[in-house]
Amino acid sequence: MADPHVVVREEARPINGFGRLITGSKPIDNGHYIFNAEQRCLFLNVEPEAREFLRPFVGAREFLQGSKRWILALHQAAPEALARMPCVKERMAAVRAYRQTSTSKPTNKLAETPTLWHVNVIPTDPFLVLPEVSSERREYIPVGWLQPPAVPSNKLRLLSNATLADFALLTSAMHMAWMRTVTGRLESRYMYSVGVVYNTFPTPPGYPVGRVGSVGLGAAGTGSA
Repeated sequence: MADPHVVVREEARPINGFGRLITGSKPIDNGHYIFNAEQRCLFLNVEPEAREFLRPFVGAREFLQGSKRWILALHQAAPEALARMPCVKERMAAVRAYRQTSTSKPTNKLAETPTLWHVNVIPTDPFLVLPEVSSERREYIPVGWLQPPAVPSNKLRLLSNATLADFALLTSAMHMAWMRTVTGRLESRYMYSVGVVYNTFPTPPGYPVGRVGSVGLGAAGTGSA
């Protein structure tokens, strides 16, 4: 029997007319595809052709604090291009080996496609983001727009085709009150739940329900809820 005191339950999809909020990319690469500014500079000195495949990689820390990272996005790299980049191939081999030694069978399977990440979200249009975890000392969770070539990490939630009305609603006092009431916590910090907070947020009267949002992805990209 369901607990009669539970009034909010997790939903797999929005029940309020919102577009779909999803989680960003998760490489499962043991760090071999990720670079800070110094590492990126050193890598490009020896592998200049890799520049077109290095994209800004934005997680919660980068979004909130302005730090910078990059990630190798090889989803659309042609075999002949990879053949000209021995240092990139070395990293692909390291990723393959790391995935092969994992105790997770799905991760073992990923070893067969080292140019792909575990979760591949590569937006082709501007998108709205908010961090998965945010300080409880903030009155409002920071929300903002990013645009390609930025790639959101799995530490960000993102909404494509967002409007100013979406932005206003997500940054509103009523949404923050709802979030503080129903979301989970990481230690004392807010851990924004898509299924519990976003998908169930009561839509104000007059909100344009039935709007469908979908992330514009590169040809090899896939989104994950």
